[in-house]
Amino acid sequence: MKRFFALAAIGFAFAGCFKNGEDSRTCNYDPCGYKAPQAEIDSVKAILARQGITNATEHCSGLFYVVDSMGNGAVPSPCDQVAVRYKGMLKDGSVFDQSNTTSGWAPVGGFIPGWINGLPLIKQGGGMRLYIPPSLGYGKNAIKDRVDTTKVIIPANSVLIFEVKLDGVWKS
Repeated sequence: MKRFFALAAIGFAFAGCFKNGEDSRTCNYDPCGYKAPQAEIDSVKAILARQGITNATEHCSGLFYVVDSMGNGAVPSPCDQVAVRYKGMLKDGSVFDQSNTTSGWAPVGGFIPGWINGLPLIKQGGGMRLYIPPSLGYGKNAIKDRVDTTKVIIPANSVLIFEVKLDGVWKS
């Protein structure tokens, strides 16, 4: 949870630098402009197969997703802000972060690419599972605990799995 708010704070600071809260690099984001390397996509496919998940859809970026409920509200764009609940896991199922209550508002464009690509696939009120290749997550960067900085909570080159509930969309 603390990592989410740190990421959101960075995103808010970043968003505050733009005219009218918009940045053409974020607002004109092309979700298919970068595709994860095939080896990473194959790794995600293997995880899905091991977990018996046969209904995942491959996004043009190499992200895989399962829509659990579409929702019926607004669809977020990279320029919008969202309120979410989520659980982040590694491929072994270990939870590295979660929010059981709705977060504060955070800019979509401030999230990792896997979230920027995935969130617009559902509407407000919807829920999904994201299977994110390393290059659409934290890539070669290991993420350490903020308190015990010797403890790695997300190893480098990790596939990330998120259960996400999109509680709110604030259109910019």
